[in-house]
Amino acid sequence: MALKYISDEIIERVIEAYESDDDKFFADQDALTNEQAAIDALFTDESLDLLNDDEFELLWFIATVIYTSMKEVNKTMPHADPEKVIAYDEKNWEVFENAQGSFREKITCFYEEYEQEDLLAFVEDCLDTDDEDDDVDITSTGRELIFISCKTMIDVLGE
Repeated sequence: MALKYISDEIIERVIEAYESDDDKFFADQDALTNEQAAIDALFTDESLDLLNDDEFELLWFIATVIYTSMKEVNKTMPHADPEKVIAYDEKNWEVFENAQGSFREKITCFYEEYEQEDLLAFVEDCLDTDDEDDDVDITSTGRELIFISCKTMIDVLGE
């Protein structure tokens, strides 16, 4: 089952629903952890122990928005295969580590012919540390871990 395109409008609608109802966010986050054991395992992997509290909360916010957006458009989601999660994660890290330049320059290659460009752009926008009004402390390591983990999630669930 190919994942239908998730547009900016869908993503914004999900975020707006969370802004008006905290309980909805936590219910959707529980749905993600209960329905996607392999994704939950990815996000609780010991390598993510490097994330500070702000980064860990941001990771779960992004992941929950992605998953809820996917479910809204596609209605049902297949369970992520743990082996595919590992394979995609390794592939994404390899591509990232072989890319040259700044973080933004390194992630540019992920957009080329990517079917879920708006979801990927949402992840990137959430990691933008240039926003003066943002109180979230994101390290360069955290930015990389969150981006690759969320890219892996989109890849696996988007098959």
